Amino acid sequence: MDIVSLREQWKPFFDKIRQTKEFEEFTKDPWSQSFYNLCATINEVFPDFVFDSDSGETKFVIIPEDYDVVFKFPNVPAKHDYSIDYCLAEARNYRAAVEKHLDKYFAWCDKLFDVYTPNGYYPIYVMEKVNCDEQSINEELMDWFDNNYDEPDSKDEKEMIKYEDTLQEFSDGSSVAVDLWFESIFPDDYMRLIQFFATNFIDDIHSGNLGYRNGEIVIIDYCGYHALFDSKLPKDWYSKYGF
Repeated sequence: MDIVSLREQWKPFFDKIRQTKEFEEFTKDPWSQSFYNLCATINEVFPDFVFDSDSGETKFVIIPEDYDVVFKFPNVPAKHDYSIDYCLAEARNYRAAVEKHLDKYFAWCDKLFDVYTPNGYYPIYVMEKVNCDEQSINEELMDWFDNNYDEPDSKDEKEMIKYEDTLQEFSDGSSVAVDLWFESIFPDDYMRLIQFFATNFIDDIHSGNLGYRNGEIVIIDYCGYHALFDSKLPKDWYSKYGF
């Protein structure tokens, strides 16, 4: 995707949004209620702009219905020196994936721009929209489990416990299950992917962080979480990739 064209396309939209009281309040203190208020304001300012919204521990997301992108807003205030911008980490990780020729496994993303507010500059990020059908992904996981694991003899207590634990991982769509699945569906690049995850502090790849691009599995949330938070990053961690 062309980030320059996207910036030109969406600048008028965010120029209008940034002037609202709700955007100022959100960038000062990003949390669920301020994001809800911002979404309500966007509906008022742009009544023909149809979108869904979502949020998690590290970011808020606006998903336009009629466009092939989503917008990500980090859960950090405009003025801060203590919080991790996980959206920035994600954009940085995508460029690192390109460098390693692994980008086909990740949804494209980049920083859209920094928006001026009375609270300081606040970053907004953009990602390609993919089909986020978690139910279908979980069904694929369970199909793979059923085809690769046989229920042991109930008299073998240790094997039964191991089987039931693994079944629970797949039922939950956990990162453990996804890792086992990736080893099967990405055999050519699995070891390179695992090494990439480790060296870039990417963890928490569960079924909710996956989607489909043209029927193929891609990762849509790859900023990392605990691994990134607990790590001391090199000085050039972001600057090496232009951030």
